[in-house]
Amino acid sequence: MLPADGFLKVSIEEVLIALRDERHLLNDPEGVLSGKWVDADGSSASSTARRESLYPAGFSAARFREVIENEMVWGKMAQANR
Repeated sequence: MLPADGFLKVSIEEVLIALRDERHLLNDPEGVLSGKWVDADGSSASSTARRESLYPAGFSAARFREVIENEMVWGKMAQANR
């Protein structure tokens, strides 16, 4: 949602996360907090965890704009801070 003045302030981190579709890295990226981290040899059941894409129908400029304008990168974190 655009602010009343019509200008949207977006960080470069938000743009990069959206472009790379890496929103899942914002919430316990390696499973460190949950205790499900991946060992150096890569063995872990959590490494196959399913992640939700910001672009379920594939990347498009229109969807990228929607993701940025609706603060979808921050997901639940943005909603909790309101």
